[in-house]
Amino acid sequence: MALRRFEEEKKRAGMFKKKDAYRNIVGNFVVGGNTVNSYDIARVENSRYAIPIELLGQIKGETTMSWTGFVLEMRDGVLLSYGTTFLAEFFDIPAKYSFDDVVRIHNHSYVSKKGHLIALEEGYTENPEDYDRDAVYREKPYFVCYIDE
Repeated sequence: MALRRFEEEKKRAGMFKKKDAYRNIVGNFVVGGNTVNSYDIARVENSRYAIPIELLGQIKGETTMSWTGFVLEMRDGVLLSYGTTFLAEFFDIPAKYSFDDVVRIHNHSYVSKKGHLIALEEGYTENPEDYDRDAVYREKPYFVCYIDE
């Protein structure tokens, strides 16, 4: 449909009939379905999955190529393994916690299968034997939504 619309605009037979018709078509097809009317927004609030910038600033560099592993230590002493491949805006977190419960970040670390905090060498090449990949809390996907005008 977009290709047909481009052809119509080349001949000035389309609905835009303007110099910036191409921009309007792209906007319509790419962004048009990804907008929210301002009157449809009841409230704006922080997501419980949004990791605060103060915590993000404490996470230092890649643990290995394309992977950053770290452990969040919670107020009650529980250690939670985290990891990401570069998306650091939102993370999964157990229901009984929030990021306000974090008392310390352990960079380049993981929680072993026995529950011990283990530091990793930066640039390690393979996961240790007691590394429990299924116990790692990962980044959460998100999308960007635009308000037109």
